[in-house]
Amino acid sequence: MKKILTLAVVGVFMTASAMAQDSTAVKQHKAGVHQKHQGDGKDHKHHGHKGDKAMKGVTFSDEQKAQAKTINEDFKKKAADVKAKNLDAADQKKQLAALHQERHQKMQQVLTAEQKATIETNRKQAAAKAKEMKGKRLDAMKASLNLNDEQVAKIKEEKAKTREQIKAIRENQSLSEADKKAQVKAVMQKQKASWDNILTPEQKAKMKAKQQPSK
Repeated sequence: MKKILTLAVVGVFMTASAMAQDSTAVKQHKAGVHQKHQGDGKDHKHHGHKGDKAMKGVTFSDEQKAQAKTINEDFKKKAADVKAKNLDAADQKKQLAALHQERHQKMQQVLTAEQKATIETNRKQAAAKAKEMKGKRLDAMKASLNLNDEQVAKIKEEKAKTREQIKAIRENQSLSEADKKAQVKAVMQKQKASWDNILTPEQKAKMKAKQQPSK
């Protein structure tokens, strides 16, 4: 039970640390989720949350854990009260956003300057590595499908749009998890459809073949 509680508290710190870098942090995929990246036809396994990497080398005192637990319980109670009210979607979203900001500010007061610095350094390193990996995947896609520079530019643009739309969906506290999943799925389908106007029939056939699971 103590271990579970500790993990839960660390999760709260992870949320706060992400908001320190970006006040509207994006929720990360669950550990072990397999995603098939369009274009290379390979399964990429993500081990753990990106927030775990941000916490590397950071330890919390018992007092900090207790403070984080209290802050999070207070947040959950207030959020439940807001959701219980008969508010329209806009008002509920506004009040929940204010509660998230309030929790963020309180959590920042719990973290030490050294912890904040370590977390920020870890996040920058993780972001740089993620950017490098995205570039490598696009390079591999360019080579395997024989894309020209114009196609690469358009694909980059579509990917950027998709990331921003998904980011906005995941940050929308007024949506349920089911609604978020449905909207993210719709955005991904829209991106896939946009690629039909970018790729040639031969390239689309080649990409589809690469995405088929190996026997």
